[in-house]
Order: sequence, then structure tokens, then C-alpha cells
Amino acid sequence: MRRNQLYAISGIVALLGSAWIVLNYFQVSIPLSCPFKSVTSLPCPSCGTTTGIVELLKGNYAMAALGNPLSYLLLLMAVTVIPWILGDILFKTDTFYRFFLVAESKLRMPKFYMPLIIILLLVWANNLFGIFHHLFC
Repeated sequence: MRRNQLYAISGIVALLGSAWIVLNYFQVSIPLSCPFKSVTSLPCPSCGTTTGIVELLKGNYAMAALGNPLSYLLLLMAVTVIPWILGDILFKTDTFYRFFLVAESKLRMPKFYMPLIIILLLVWANNLFGIFHHLFC
């Protein structure tokens, strides 16, 4: 992927995601639901992430973990990506692009992608069975 494509796609996704969180934070009614859950009646690995991020923004850290533990990572990405891209554009650098290339090459190796798959499966198991629910309630 070329630099400008990465910056455009990442910027648009980060802005849309941030807008989604803001709307949910202020409890604007949005008639969208998880397509996976709509079809299967089962939560997907990312179900609860919006709730988790909103709880993080409210300072409810345990409730955020109950919503979805991935909320912590996605909030960090949301507040990092836009300033990082804007900084690269402003200072005519490509640090975000170089970071992406290194991360992409690392994630092609099993020693990096297998732990991520395991974490994702654990989060999904938690969404399906409430495994971690007893830790916070």
C-alpha cells in the first residue's frame, strides 16, 4: 500500500470511528447493530467495544473491560492515529507509514500473529460466555 493511500484510509477510518464514539458517548440514537450478531444471534469478537470505549471515557475502567477488553487498544489507536498522520503531513515525514510497514512485516510471522489470534479468540470466548464477567462483578 502506498503512503497516501494508507494515510487516507487510516484517517477516514479513525475519523469515522471517533465520530461513532462521540455519538455514542452523548447517547445519540443510532439504529445500527453488529451484522454478525444480526445474522447469527451471537456476539462477534468486537461486540461491546463501543460500550467499552464510552465507559473508558467516563472513567469506568472495570466496566470498559466488561464491555470488551479490546476497547483499551482501540481508544489508544483512535487518539494516536489522527495526530500522528497530521504530524507527518505537517512536518513532511513518513513515520506512520514506516511504522505500518514494519508492523505489517512482523505480523506475517507466526510468532507475532499467533498470540494476537489467541487474544482475539479469548476475547470472543469472553463475549460468548462471559468468562471474565465474574472478575469485575
